[in-house]
Amino acid sequence: MVISTSTTKDIDEILVRNIREHGDRTAFSQLVNKYQGTVFSFCYRYTGNRQDAEDIAQDVFIKVFNKIGSFRGEAKFSTWLYSIMVNTCSNYSRWTRNKRMNEMATFPPAEKEDSPRFADFPDHSGDPEQKLLNKELGQVIQGIIARLRYQQRSVVIMKDFQGKSYEEIAGIMKMNMGTVKSTLSRGRLAVAKKMKEYLEP
Repeated sequence: MVISTSTTKDIDEILVRNIREHGDRTAFSQLVNKYQGTVFSFCYRYTGNRQDAEDIAQDVFIKVFNKIGSFRGEAKFSTWLYSIMVNTCSNYSRWTRNKRMNEMATFPPAEKEDSPRFADFPDHSGDPEQKLLNKELGQVIQGIIARLRYQQRSVVIMKDFQGKSYEEIAGIMKMNMGTVKSTLSRGRLAVAKKMKEYLEP
């Protein structure tokens, strides 16, 4: 049975109210179970690293629990959650970038095997050679996305991988519609350019 958007929103509102008014940890666990896959998927595509994604996702839900008293219901709970998630990913990326720059000034470059692990895209092909090619392309795309500018990365993931509407992304990113569309366009062009460089060296 498919749950309508309004029903989903009503369920979220009930769970949030129970958490805020009664400190209902069971209700919070239900919210975590409902959104943890979506949050992890976003964080994984954002960072390109499974362990980092798990750490960030956990941090997101800790922030949600600690800040849920400030949620006023002016937007959908999912929009509020996504805003926290995007900000947490962005802050983490800035922190790791600064950390990496400091380490590069002190230590020699890391060996190749220490590079981040990229997501393996699902493949249903029966051809082993095609499977290997699809896996390689999936890793390349993941790596390209994980290196986009912060806003472009967030918008591309939400629109092209998680199916968010322009209106939803605008609310999450606190952008107007025109900015969302231009950010998405620049992000897509950057991915296409890097893919062309990879396919036609």
